[in-house]
Amino acid sequence: MFDKVQESLKRSKDERQKKRLEKERLRLEKAAAEAAREEERLQQEAQKIQTEKERLLSLDDKGLMVELILAMRGLYAQIEDIQFQQMTLTSRIEDIESDISSIRSDISDLESRLGSSDQ
Repeated sequence: MFDKVQESLKRSKDERQKKRLEKERLRLEKAAAEAAREEERLQQEAQKIQTEKERLLSLDDKGLMVELILAMRGLYAQIEDIQFQQMTLTSRIEDIESDISSIRSDISDLESRLGSSDQ
């Protein structure tokens, strides 16, 4: 009887260990698949960069100047977008600060009314 209990406990322990190892295996397989996808993405990105590098190296000075101008226009458009977003955020912050000030004033008025009604 005691041997059956020991055997049952050992089997239960082995099953728990097996489940734990199976979960760990699945986790590692998932991590390996994710790493493989990331490696593939990075390889594709490196290939795109290499292709663009080769394209730019094949251009003459005039072609490079055109590329530079187009790149500068793109950067300028991004800067304008960032400046617009910054102005929008500044306006929102000012509105929020105004609302906070108004709420503080309302709280102060309520506190003074409560203080005068207590007397």
